[in-house]
Amino acid sequence: MKSTLTYTILEQCDCNIISFLDTSEYEGDVTNLVLKIFPPDLNSYVNINYNQNAITLIKPEIIKHSSLPSGIYTFVQSICPNEDTEVTSCYLHVCKEREDIKKLACDDANLEALSNLLFYLDIAQGIVSECKTKALEILHIVRKEIEKLKMC
Repeated sequence: MKSTLTYTILEQCDCNIISFLDTSEYEGDVTNLVLKIFPPDLNSYVNINYNQNAITLIKPEIIKHSSLPSGIYTFVQSICPNEDTEVTSCYLHVCKEREDIKKLACDDANLEALSNLLFYLDIAQGIVSECKTKALEILHIVRKEIEKLKMC
């Protein structure tokens, strides 16, 4: 059996943390656990060592940003020999939009519309690996609706 690299992102209340949980199955001793992170701007990436079968906290300073922007983060996870074991996947970070919706729920009587926006964000997060373009389209729709609701 060879190692199978997998992870999950744990949802946080803090929009400046992405909690990367390594859920991989490793064969034997492994070395050089590397996570290559491409933030939404895609102009650069960073390599970090991740914690085997544990949580690695991704904070703004790690990706050389002042905050964690909303959008698609591409993760390339690998172990030694890294070039031969890379596994690429995506995560749609929408914490800021969720926070905006929660704030509107305190002051807004339109809970059905807000509930629908949360549902759209769930859909976008669920399809991001297969349909990046559609996930971003849904995110932009949600952002527009949030701005409309803020003006009311």
